[in-house]
Amino acid sequence: MWKATTIIPGLLYLGNQYDSKQVQALRQFSVSIIINCAEECRNHFPDLFQYKNLVLKDRVDQDISSYFIETCAVIERARQDGQAVLVHCVAGASRSPTICIAYLLQTTSRSLLEIISSIKESRPFICPNRAFLVQLMEFEKSLRSLSESTLPKPKRWAQDVPIMQCQTFLAEKAPGAVFGSVQNCIKAACSKLGLNSVLISLRDFDVIEIRCCFSDQSLNDDAIHDCIMNIPDIIHCQKYLP
Repeated sequence: MWKATTIIPGLLYLGNQYDSKQVQALRQFSVSIIINCAEECRNHFPDLFQYKNLVLKDRVDQDISSYFIETCAVIERARQDGQAVLVHCVAGASRSPTICIAYLLQTTSRSLLEIISSIKESRPFICPNRAFLVQLMEFEKSLRSLSESTLPKPKRWAQDVPIMQCQTFLAEKAPGAVFGSVQNCIKAACSKLGLNSVLISLRDFDVIEIRCCFSDQSLNDDAIHDCIMNIPDIIHCQKYLP
């Protein structure tokens, strides 16, 4: 039985692994794209639907914020194309709600507190894990240029949740350097430095965008900058300030 929650009518639905198997309901709600947020869930109908796999674990050391921008882009393209999206994990309680909340943060003016409260009205059991909430709070602060999130953070979190920090750098590669080769060097260097995740994309001609996320409190922007500058074929690097 289809038990997915309507987040945005005709566009965005939040569900669990069983909802992702309901072909008749998926077609009834015009779903053509399924965002699978769970490492342990498989894609049941790859011939019928377009899948986006995030391969996430519901753990406090999981970096989910690195996926916010790309999943928001997938949902936004679906909106422009008149398609609907199902976002699901195993229970539809932690991972997939986090992705839906991130989309609403990016595309509406509502606060994080308002968005979570609104979703809880129709899906009371959603409960993004503490680290996911921290990452949503950081995302809200970044999007809204806030010093503090609208969602209160209990003091006890400070001791048992690894705070995930994310920073974006713009690096210029040497003219003629092959992007794929430079990309592999960046991944290797950042992995050696101890970053949790790195997203790399070619922004414009020879300019590479590097989004780094890390929970190691001993790391800082200067250390990451120096790491990038030591990569062959990188001739300039600076922190990106949106």
